[in-house]
Amino acid sequence: MGVYHEVGKHRATIVGQRLGENNNGNSELQLEIQPLAFYVDGEPQAYHDDWTRTIFLPLTAVTLGTESKVGWVTETLRYLGFQGTSFSELDPTQEGHHSFVGLEIDVWCGHREFEGKKSERWSVLRPGNRTAVKALDKKGLRALDAKFGKVLKAFSDKPKPVAADSNNGQAANSDVPF
Repeated sequence: MGVYHEVGKHRATIVGQRLGENNNGNSELQLEIQPLAFYVDGEPQAYHDDWTRTIFLPLTAVTLGTESKVGWVTETLRYLGFQGTSFSELDPTQEGHHSFVGLEIDVWCGHREFEGKKSERWSVLRPGNRTAVKALDKKGLRALDAKFGKVLKAFSDKPKPVAADSNNGQAANSDVPF
């Protein structure tokens, strides 16, 4: 599917859910959404869209987390109101499952390119779901430069000085990148 929606915050209704295995062999919860509106200056501007989109929530050790550190998918499930203790409670084929259908939520539409094709990538927009980072102090910045500064310098746009040598000031063939 191509790119039809603007990058940014949208409003959507969850109209379906599926629990299964994705192409990578990982378990995954899929939430089918119906986009309703795009936020402009903080206000939702309604639009009509006949097509649904899918939010993919892979259920892996990295995305679910551990008993001591919650992962982003677990946080998303809790944000959407899931308080269950078994994944079978997310399976819509199971009687008494937790249904997300009918929830109206804020979502994020991003664009990506994969194998030459542009597509939309949708996600649940939770309050505070941007990862907080602690600012680096000068000591931390120096340590980062000491460890990886050569990588930045290697790809810098600044012209590299050409050392004078027996080539009458010309770069040696080994200095030419092509």
